[in-house]
Amino acid sequence: MATVMTWFNMGERFIPGETYYIPDPTLKGFKLNKNIRSLKRWNMTEKNFSYPEKKWRQEPIGGATVSWLREALKISWVITKNAHKILAPTLLLQAGDDHNVIPENHVSTCQKAKDCKIFSFQNEKFRDKNGLLPRHELLMDTDNTRNIIFKKGIQFMEKLGVPRKRK
Repeated sequence: MATVMTWFNMGERFIPGETYYIPDPTLKGFKLNKNIRSLKRWNMTEKNFSYPEKKWRQEPIGGATVSWLREALKISWVITKNAHKILAPTLLLQAGDDHNVIPENHVSTCQKAKDCKIFSFQNEKFRDKNGLLPRHELLMDTDNTRNIIFKKGIQFMEKLGVPRKRK
């Protein structure tokens, strides 16, 4: 459907249910969001996008467009079909509560790749005091989650032989 829509110059339209992003730097806006678990980082982001002088008029654009969906589906299919050709060591980080991706596809694709490791935040021990698991924007999560990501990233690079710069 997305391909047909792009043939009729409808690629820049939002997919059904999506629209331009309207910042909502309120507690209600935070509770409705499905991407960021850290209230502190949510507030920082919303404040930047609500900037009164509109310095970042193009950011953020909002929901997915038809063209974006078409390209995302296309590249997902290519990666899944050719996962066995992925030779580079890969570390894939999975949020515990992600409404944007299908984690099962990560697992099947990673299993086909030569050297792919998944680290998932789906374990109960990653729940915060409100019972929430990390969401899609992992680097916008709590300090604890970010620290784990940086530690895993450094360990991964060290295994690849990338020297760690020390002061």
